[in-house]
Amino acid sequence: MRKNKKIQTIVVGRKKIKYWHDNFQYYQPNDHVTSDCGIRAVTKALDLTWEDAFKLLAESAIVLKEPAESCDNIDAVLKKHGFLWIPVKPAKGEKRPTVSDFAKKHPEKAICRISSHLVATQDGNYYDIWDCGDKSLYGYWISPSIKFLDLSNSSVLKNDHPEGIIYYTDY
Repeated sequence: MRKNKKIQTIVVGRKKIKYWHDNFQYYQPNDHVTSDCGIRAVTKALDLTWEDAFKLLAESAIVLKEPAESCDNIDAVLKKHGFLWIPVKPAKGEKRPTVSDFAKKHPEKAICRISSHLVATQDGNYYDIWDCGDKSLYGYWISPSIKFLDLSNSSVLKNDHPEGIIYYTDY
């Protein structure tokens, strides 16, 4: 997909960061670490400093006996803060949406899970240290500020969500 896209470059310190999507925003609240995608995404989603997000994940990791940036630990922290997990299951033959497309269509705060990576989205942009906009979305944690319509007692609508919650998505 990058073939037809204009490559742009930003300079951060002594690093040149190349990106292809207009809704990519360079975001690194801790200049010393690059392999901290889970902490970075939590900082953006929960409006925390890097240190506070690290402490939050570390405290949870001790209780769960999991690594701080493990999927299970990050999932537990986000669930505790009211985020709702939405898996992305495209219909047979359909492609998964990309991070860039998801961010454009969903202005609310979210954390997207892609292959071996997490990235935060907000206000139509995605925030990371590299342009992962072409990567396929496996699911996302949606902000607790989103209003959901509970139709669990409806006999008209069928929904495969275990809690009977209908949420807006066009995937």
